[in-house]
Amino acid sequence: MRRILASIVFLLCLTGFCHSAQALIDINTASISELQTLPGIGPGLAQAIVDYRQANGPFQSPEDIMNVPRIGAGTFDDLKDLITVGGAGTGPASSQQSSAHQASVADGPVMPGYTATPLPPPTPEPSVEELMANFRNEPSIREVQMAAIRYAEINPERFVEWRRKVQERGLWPELVQFTVGHDTDDDEDYARSKTVGISGGTAYVGPDDETWGWDTDNDWDYELRLRWNLQDYCFHNDSLKISSETEDQVEMRREILEDVTKLYFDRRRLQVEILLQPGVPISLKVKRAIQLDELTAAIDALTGGYFSDALAATGR
Repeated sequence: MRRILASIVFLLCLTGFCHSAQALIDINTASISELQTLPGIGPGLAQAIVDYRQANGPFQSPEDIMNVPRIGAGTFDDLKDLITVGGAGTGPASSQQSSAHQASVADGPVMPGYTATPLPPPTPEPSVEELMANFRNEPSIREVQMAAIRYAEINPERFVEWRRKVQERGLWPELVQFTVGHDTDDDEDYARSKTVGISGGTAYVGPDDETWGWDTDNDWDYELRLRWNLQDYCFHNDSLKISSETEDQVEMRREILEDVTKLYFDRRRLQVEILLQPGVPISLKVKRAIQLDELTAAIDALTGGYFSDALAATGR
């Protein structure tokens, strides 16, 4: 009986010794296949662990594995006695393991003696204010819109000026007539008359009355005539033409403002895209540079070159 008990105790001790002697999985250096030997860790979670440590650096403690998405406290309870973070140390061995791990593409076996350059820490994203500050020296959309209106000569103040001039035209007379006359006739005038009278029953014939004169005319006559049509002051025929022209100009102004606004913000979106994605292939960089020049030229076409001149003035 004692021999049986001794055998059982021996087997139990041997099992515990083998379990304790089993190597722990270093979650800072383990490959995807090694991570999948842990309970509850499949291909997806193994890849997530690798992605996390590549993006955030090595784990500092076994508990840090719970920072990986989809690994909670329950999974950690199953893993805490099976994992370690030896690869996060500062010794030569752990440093070499970490470098070798970063050098492997699929987290598989690493060539002996190979040491790769550690991945740089991720660059924090800029804030919106910091990003938009790159364009504070460029013309604003309001300045570009006003330049387009000036270039197209469709300032709304012109419409008011046209209407004022048409109304003032009604104050002018519709007829102005000026006449000059000159009389240079020489006239001879002779008159003879006889007086016949009756007084107190007596009739008599008086003496003849004779007059003679010479009239020389040298007269100047002047005449000025003005005529107004006050109806033109209230409503002139040209008012209809002005109204029609104004409608055309307003529609043209709206189209120009829409076009230049769209071009302006298309260009700004492209600029932001270039800043946020600097590490792209050269072919895409060239494509973006051409698009930027194309949008700048289109804005210049609507502003008479104002946009490029303004950029050059600020050194952009």
